[in-house]
Amino acid sequence: MNTLVELLNPAASLNDTGSIYLPESTQFFSRSEWEEIERIARSPELPWEKVVVGDADEPNDVYVARFITDVDRPRVVNDALAQQMLPILTSERVVSYFEGALDAEKLYVRRVQINRMETGSFIGLHLDQDSNPDYEISIVLQLGDDYQGGAFVVHRAEDDHRTYMTEYRSVLVSRCDLRHEVKRVEDGHRTTLVLFFSRDGGDNPRVRAAA
Repeated sequence: MNTLVELLNPAASLNDTGSIYLPESTQFFSRSEWEEIERIARSPELPWEKVVVGDADEPNDVYVARFITDVDRPRVVNDALAQQMLPILTSERVVSYFEGALDAEKLYVRRVQINRMETGSFIGLHLDQDSNPDYEISIVLQLGDDYQGGAFVVHRAEDDHRTYMTEYRSVLVSRCDLRHEVKRVEDGHRTTLVLFFSRDGGDNPRVRAAA
């Protein structure tokens, strides 16, 4: 894995492996930005809900706190905390980087949430585009390192997959047209912040199709 290549040529990495891994040393987010993200993620005001079935009916065992939902269209929730978090995640620098990676004229953040996993928690094998067919990439920020297990696995084909043990303050990008899963956490707490980019910021096509 060549971190410099993945940082400087994300389009090639997405095409080649379906994912990009950026450790803290790449300074994709500054130290002060990480500290602010972590401060908000620890807020006692965050409302947590347990999710046991995902959008693709995959089995899950994860607690979720949301900043943007995308049931029918993107909607900001938990407004006070969201207004502190979103300027970091959707800065011009961050969005421009991923627009370049996807050769997209404009990208929209459609969903933002924190996933908290405890011992025994897991996220089943699924496809993000089952939540919204327009999702292009997911961005996973690793907020803690006090856990064992919980590997993130991207599946390109039946016998072709890439496994990540994400490090503290790393950023993992994966294509939403590839299935992935998070293996069972064996010990501790695994906390990540996840956001999804799309070229479309309007209604969720899944809702239109069901109408």
